[in-house]
Amino acid sequence: MFPQNNLDNYQRQANELLNKIGQLQQYQPIPPVPVPQIDYVNGIDGAKEYLRNMPAGGKKILMDQEEAKFFVVSKDANGTPAPIAFASFILETEHEPISPEYVTKADFDAAMAELKGMLRGEQT
Repeated sequence: MFPQNNLDNYQRQANELLNKIGQLQQYQPIPPVPVPQIDYVNGIDGAKEYLRNMPAGGKKILMDQEEAKFFVVSKDANGTPAPIAFASFILETEHEPISPEYVTKADFDAAMAELKGMLRGEQT
């Protein structure tokens, strides 16, 4: 037989393992991802003003109110602003898809035959 303190040791280790397994099996909900708010500015001057008032370590994408542009403004942890990056984009609207018209093989062959005849000088 095993000495009692060896059995106690094994029992303690088994209990620790069971506790760890129980912790692994517990459901841990995924925190929701925050949806960034869009801030609008008036051109590059508005982006510069926004950057001036931005806290250290911040980063933000700003939309221009007047033009199809966006600006990326940021400051490092020390509060030093990075150069403002900006880009233009093409604004598109939703529209009905255009259904392409297809030619059947028979129509294509007939058109090719007509074209070949015209090139040979035949009258159709």
